[in-house]
Amino acid sequence: GVFNIGNSFVRLNKFKAACLTRSTIDPNIVYVGLTNGLAILKKVGSEWLDLGKENGINTDIRKIIETETGRLWMQPQYNGVWSVDNSENNFLEASFRHFAANEDLPKGLLFLQEINNEIVFQINGVIYQYMEKLDSIVPIPDYGKQFDLQFGLEPKLQDAQGNIWMRAQFNENGAYRTIVARPQADKSYAIEPIDDFQVTGSHERSVYPEENDIVWYSGS
Repeated sequence: GVFNIGNSFVRLNKFKAACLTRSTIDPNIVYVGLTNGLAILKKVGSEWLDLGKENGINTDIRKIIETETGRLWMQPQYNGVWSVDNSENNFLEASFRHFAANEDLPKGLLFLQEINNEIVFQINGVIYQYMEKLDSIVPIPDYGKQFDLQFGLEPKLQDAQGNIWMRAQFNENGAYRTIVARPQADKSYAIEPIDDFQVTGSHERSVYPEENDIVWYSGS
């Protein structure tokens, strides 16, 4: 479940939660990724209300990103990505869309990120983006050119300073290395390799840089 811990310990719902994302459009809304779907919490006055589980999705949700237009992108543990356009702020009328692996997308794990206010999907070192006119997720083969990178690329996150943390190949068959792309005044990027292989080996999954030069890693 999800709990509110303050002066008291209050359980807000009884679903098995996997992730939380607070809406930037309506901060009174919290989206809850579940082991079997999506639930919503809403703050009314000083209390959080459980609005229940949505009926349009029934899979394990591990990450949620809300765009500035109100569209939600939801990364399951396996099998592609889910999307719902909630621009009308009414999930009862919203239509959920599943972009499935081996059907709409190639086989492989998908990783969902937001970079420079754009949603990107990484599958097998290739970057994909959603094209609304086509209602399709398509590869962007030249995405790495903005970083002067032309081989495999795995964006991890963009930190508070706008730096983009990635794993990248410097040649076609080379090992992936952690790099930081630091934005410059001329809109280019300075690429800084990070010597962290002794920590991560080849099993890095996530990286969380703090503002005090401390970097946290998780692996598999």
